[in-house]
Amino acid sequence: MMVALDNDENNGIDWLFDGEKEFLNSKGPSVRISDEEVCQNFISEDHATELYDLLRCTHEIFSNFNISYWLTGGSMIGYLRHGGIIPWDDDIDICILRKDKDKVLSSAVVQAFERNKTHIVADFSYNIENTSLHKIYRNTAKSNAVKGGKVPYPFIDIFWMLEPNEFYDTIRFLSPGNDAHWISPSELYPLQTIKFGPVTANAPADPLPQLDRGYGEEWKSEGQLHTLDHVIKQGKGGPRKVFNVTPFLNVCAKWDESKMTSKVILPDS
Repeated sequence: MMVALDNDENNGIDWLFDGEKEFLNSKGPSVRISDEEVCQNFISEDHATELYDLLRCTHEIFSNFNISYWLTGGSMIGYLRHGGIIPWDDDIDICILRKDKDKVLSSAVVQAFERNKTHIVADFSYNIENTSLHKIYRNTAKSNAVKGGKVPYPFIDIFWMLEPNEFYDTIRFLSPGNDAHWISPSELYPLQTIKFGPVTANAPADPLPQLDRGYGEEWKSEGQLHTLDHVIKQGKGGPRKVFNVTPFLNVCAKWDESKMTSKVILPDS
């Protein structure tokens, strides 16, 4: 049985969200690991290439339909600290205002994605509809990713954001566990266009205050491995694995430009 959860505030299901490393910022038991162990957890070149290609498609389609989005969480840290995907990360996180949700899920936009063999779907990772999150994925993955779970890997997470209202003057995550990750309109706008690895993406005008609020200033020099493997849809268990981001680790995930889509198919193109 699938149950729809549609609550604007924290509904007590923090376990539901597979991006806990970036957004729940757990402070439980931890162990410090070496550069060599971190490198063993680097994303493969094939997976990184697919993620960059998926972001290229998403950026061009959203731009075509004048849909505003921006990088967030681990992806925003990746841009500022690494120039692209963090090499031990394995997805891309973006935000869109909830008021634009109907436009994002309109038949015109959905069909534009489908013309590029790409899909936008609600998150049903645990057989429960997570109404604060949608995922973008492509059904023609070239890598040997294990397609377990409800959404094939790799994917982009869309986090729906609550716009300011009479109670709040900030832009807030609809999903629980992210209370410290709000962003003010003056920090968000005007959105800037950035180079994220080999592709173009949107980012907040001033992302630093949000990251400092959400993670503390240690995000600039300290990393943590995912506690859930998005490829095989399994938790890794054990204490958090943390480390200093040394110059050796301060690189972005590698990609193969020759395996990326040469052109995104847009309406009337």
